Amino acid sequence: MKSKLIRFIIIALLALSFVINFPWFSHQIFAQTPVSSLLQQGLNEYQSDRFPEALIIWQKALQQTENTTEKALIYNYLSLVQQHLGQWEEAQMSIDRALELLPQNNPDLQARILNSQGQLYWSLGQPENALKQWQKATLLYYQADRIDGAIGTGINQAQALQVLGFGLQAETQLQDIKALIDEQLNESSLKVATYQKLGKVWRQIGKLEESENILQIATNSSFAGSEIWLELGNTKRALSDRAIIFGNESGQYTKDALNSYQKAIELAKTDALKVQAELNQLSFLIELGREGEAIALQQKLQPLFNNLPLSRSSIEAQLNFTRSLICLWDRDNPNNVPGCSSRQSTPNKSSYLQSPPDKSSYLQSPPDKSSYLQSPPYKGGLGGISTGEQIARNLAEIVERSQTLRDRLAESSARGLLGEMYERTGQWLEARNLTQEALQLAENSQALDLRYRWEWQLGRLLRKQGQPKSAIAAYKASVKTLSKLRSHLLPIDTNIQFNFRDNIEPVYRELVDLLITEDAENKQSQKEAVGLIDELQLAELENFLHCQLSPTFSIDENLESLDRKTALVYPVLIRDKLVIFSKFPEEEFNHYIVTESRKKVEEVAQYLQDNIIKQNDPEGLKNNATLLYNWLLKPIENEIKQNQIQTIVFVLDGFLRKISMSVLYDADLEEFVLQKPYNISVLPNLQVFDLKPLSDRQFNVLGAGISEQRKNIEGRDFAKLEYVEAELKIWEELNQNSKNRNNFTVQTLLNSEFSLANLEEKLRSQPFSILHLATHGEFSSDLDNTFILAHGELLKINQIKRLIEVQNARSNALLDLLVLSACKTATGDDRAILGMSGVAVRSGARSTLSTLWQVDDRSTTLLMKKFYEKLAQPDITKAKALHEAQLELFNKVDKHPYFWGGYVLIGNWL
Repeated sequence: MKSKLIRFIIIALLALSFVINFPWFSHQIFAQTPVSSLLQQGLNEYQSDRFPEALIIWQKALQQTENTTEKALIYNYLSLVQQHLGQWEEAQMSIDRALELLPQNNPDLQARILNSQGQLYWSLGQPENALKQWQKATLLYYQADRIDGAIGTGINQAQALQVLGFGLQAETQLQDIKALIDEQLNESSLKVATYQKLGKVWRQIGKLEESENILQIATNSSFAGSEIWLELGNTKRALSDRAIIFGNESGQYTKDALNSYQKAIELAKTDALKVQAELNQLSFLIELGREGEAIALQQKLQPLFNNLPLSRSSIEAQLNFTRSLICLWDRDNPNNVPGCSSRQSTPNKSSYLQSPPDKSSYLQSPPDKSSYLQSPPYKGGLGGISTGEQIARNLAEIVERSQTLRDRLAESSARGLLGEMYERTGQWLEARNLTQEALQLAENSQALDLRYRWEWQLGRLLRKQGQPKSAIAAYKASVKTLSKLRSHLLPIDTNIQFNFRDNIEPVYRELVDLLITEDAENKQSQKEAVGLIDELQLAELENFLHCQLSPTFSIDENLESLDRKTALVYPVLIRDKLVIFSKFPEEEFNHYIVTESRKKVEEVAQYLQDNIIKQNDPEGLKNNATLLYNWLLKPIENEIKQNQIQTIVFVLDGFLRKISMSVLYDADLEEFVLQKPYNISVLPNLQVFDLKPLSDRQFNVLGAGISEQRKNIEGRDFAKLEYVEAELKIWEELNQNSKNRNNFTVQTLLNSEFSLANLEEKLRSQPFSILHLATHGEFSSDLDNTFILAHGELLKINQIKRLIEVQNARSNALLDLLVLSACKTATGDDRAILGMSGVAVRSGARSTLSTLWQVDDRSTTLLMKKFYEKLAQPDITKAKALHEAQLELFNKVDKHPYFWGGYVLIGNWL
């Protein structure tokens, strides 16, 4: 009797797993004993999101049994519900107790408990430990012949692998899971639900096309319901957002997303599913600026919130709805409060903005909800928009419901949003009090995602109240929390990835602004400001790469290794100013401020890039190049001369990263920076490259290239590169010169020889110090659209990383130089340079030489010949070799920057 009971309970546990959550398992019939009845009651409460009630019931069940197997199971239940309640210490104690009581002859139950332990590690920001537990659980599931459980923990493993930086392994894992699903599961609601979960994970790790494909397949099944269409809508929305970011047409994705949400609404069998789909549709309409449709949907939804059951999911729905109401109500946002994304500007709202009344009148004891959940009357030509008072009353009700449910996270969200409402209406004191209350609740629950938001909000409010020192402390706390949170945010939330500039960047930039305006004379504050920007750029790279990057070197360590002929320049874009930090040998960081907005600076940089690539406006080119020179370099030119600087290393920000600093123009001397007596190099960050010189530079070169026209390589066509063959003979010609005789040891792969397999074989066979790839490539802020062309395939960042890891393991030394010739950054993509930086960082090479645009083929060959000729000379740095090679093009080919300005050296310049 007991074994059957345990078997039934174990199967029901599938409903509580981290990823796979199939609702029909909640209908399992348990053998009727006092303990099993309590377990079932607890499951019912848990699956209705009534976690405190489930906790009480399972604690009672624990007191009524002496069976160790039952106890292990109940402790596992308790750990799961305690995780939901943010009771991390209690959750750890419960899972430890479950493991102590765990019977060794029950692989099914062992797998369940290990899965729960993995979830706890994941929630605590320990993905490596989570991965280990999920790997063990998967093996036990197979041992117990539980394919469904193995699929769930397999999906969990893929998420952990992605976070830890093993993108290729994560993708392989998910492909293997799909193959397993197709092999083991017949057409059924179980298969569709599993496809749904797989599609969600594909989207979360940034593989939007894979997510779209598998969800599209699932919608064609006769078992497809509202859930699958809702998931497809979310993926189509992510594709639409991505298209906007990359400057592409998003119309079809937008239409598909709205249609998918509508289909989910029509097929919904429960009010909860219907409301969820409508809420997603509402927030998307607001983002699109389609306010008429959004207001109509808001009016339709509002009455549905009058009689919601008391549960966490209903409170979350209320919070979601209220956030949309806020974004409709405060569309002009005069107080610059973050939180609402929009693709286009909206009309002025001055005619209908209303401040909420004093909070004491409704926060403590809100009136009956029926009096304020109805649609407001027509106001200022925008009918149906809730007033500030009505939204605030909604939030006050959520506070009350959260207290009844003892849900501190929901209460923190509601109080924080209420504080945001006051911030939006300029009532700083009330906003601050509510924010502090919300922050205290978040701290008590160890909710890092809420905590950083309310610390940031508190910092903004303190600054607006004229308390800069307190504001700085609050901002620093927010940055510290964000650092802990990054492993959770970056790879597992597509919305966070797409809204990085709205959700992450401002915290760092606003703190930098505070430090330089309120504590400008403090040299330590300037150094701290630089450290913050460096950390931001590391976070940005992690966001792009969908993985954690462990800083290899400290900023101080790298600064100490700089020679006395190198200066660092950090331009930082703040909303209303440009701040340029500089560091010269044996000096502290200094800064100066240019009173130009971020928008203006990036517009000038964009115009300059257009001027260069189109080659149609020489006067405009010089004007824009002069503006940037005057802002970035002119104020420190005297120091450059006095310190006899030979190399300037830029750590660039924003769209400035798409401009080669060598093209800036000194109008007084009528010369480009290229013509000045110093070299230029670029770092994406001060923590990910070793800036020390190599003691013994080797010139063992592996060259690979594609000269032929290539068609339909993953849907793309590539033109012929007629000078590639000559480029791959550069080293042979240099070796014939008496000055460079036998300096270069070379192997080459041309056209059909240049495959991923051949490249990997070469790198395994012997060590190389230089990998030179002369082929088409593109850098984009989309990881999947950043690639290098091989003969029949596109090499993505993770494949390049794996190749160079093979090289580094073989030679027991880092690759010194990766050269990417004939590549370009994606047009229309203001963050495409992240692709180049991402390749440079993930490759593991000490330096990367590449191009910002696809430079003339012949010019590239001439430049590369001069570069290697200079590089072979004693005591010539890579930055100096590049500088000399660019000057060669300037003097002998064409003085227009298009021909020589696109080359960028990233990483170690020595």
